[in-house]
Amino acid sequence: MPVVQRKAWIFITLLIVVLIAALSLGFSRLLASVPVILGTPGLWIDFLALGFLMFMMWCTTRVSLTQFSVLPIRCGLLLWIAGNGFDLMDEIVVQPRWVGYYCEDLLRLSGMFITAMGVYRIIRKINLLYVDARTRSLHDELTQLPNRRFFIDTIREKMQQPAPLALMILDIDFFKKINDTWGHMTGDETLFSLGKMLSALADNPHISAARIGGEEFAIIVQGADYQTVDGLAQTILRRAATIMVNNTQPLSVSIGVGFRHPQEGQEGFIKKVDEALYAAKHNGRGRIEWAR
Repeated sequence: MPVVQRKAWIFITLLIVVLIAALSLGFSRLLASVPVILGTPGLWIDFLALGFLMFMMWCTTRVSLTQFSVLPIRCGLLLWIAGNGFDLMDEIVVQPRWVGYYCEDLLRLSGMFITAMGVYRIIRKINLLYVDARTRSLHDELTQLPNRRFFIDTIREKMQQPAPLALMILDIDFFKKINDTWGHMTGDETLFSLGKMLSALADNPHISAARIGGEEFAIIVQGADYQTVDGLAQTILRRAATIMVNNTQPLSVSIGVGFRHPQEGQEGFIKKVDEALYAAKHNGRGRIEWAR
């Protein structure tokens, strides 16, 4: 918040307090002598409450939110401060009953309500921003698939469950050649098309797909047997071949597949499937290799 605006809000707050004190002292008489008034506990309690509200107003001038977002809170606090100002002067001067009703209670209650609604709006906005940031941090911008961080968290979570757990690691064959021949735009289109195809497979709640590297993807399958996982890998291989690179040639991918053995750690599980992928690359590409 600019320094000028910050000082303006603080000045308005102090001006309201001074005006309330001046009006009360100018049109009413003191309740008692000054020493008696200063010895009243209620005076100091109301003074501390007013000071706390003014401190809250100062805090709102230090936040980095937009002026529009914090405006309801500041307006509510001004009304609240005005109500507490009259409440404080009630310990010093004799006030008419209508001042207690309208200048104390009404101002204070309306200020509390507006401030509470403003805080609610900000909390709701921050929550939406957090959800959006969380989603962005766990998803790949190009393919819209979950990223490596999500993949690691998911596989760690699923390893805690007793159901069989299988993993596929998929890599596009000769992806550097695609970029070098037709450009990075074509490479991005290829990644997007493959990500879209894998995303359709991940509609099954037992299947999770993620982009874990440049041209490398992972598919986690839970609760399936060997035949089901192998059939899924064959399906991915066939569907990948329907993606035409630059409308010229079918896409080729290599896939490493493996099941997690009981008591097998996360690192060892991923490593053996990754080695199966490299075996598929070494044995001719465009094929599936199972981890030993």
